[in-house]
Amino acid sequence: MINKILHQIRIYATLFPERNAIQYGNEKVTYKELEQETNYIAKVIEREMKGKVNEPIVIYQQRGIRFVEYMLGIMKCGCYYIPIEDDVPYKRVEYIRYDVGAKLIVSDKIIARANDTI
Repeated sequence: MINKILHQIRIYATLFPERNAIQYGNEKVTYKELEQETNYIAKVIEREMKGKVNEPIVIYQQRGIRFVEYMLGIMKCGCYYIPIEDDVPYKRVEYIRYDVGAKLIVSDKIIARANDTI
């Protein structure tokens, strides 16, 4: 199912690049922008995870377009995400990361690896 969704986004980015893919409040992103940004996120994550797949990654981000971009980028590289809104205290995020075994946290605020403290 996930691969089908990612494939559809790729097709729409080619056929309808300027069409809005996501709108959240006043923010909008086109299919072309969504495809480019999620590809970039996936490449960064693949580099950080050293190609490991089927691993948990924490998304520490408020709801919005960026959150969706992180979700799709994580799925593109074969991992899965644990969503945490960015108003959760850092200590709680560290506990959740440890509990689920996540080696990476992605956020506009921070990017942390397994041995980092936030």
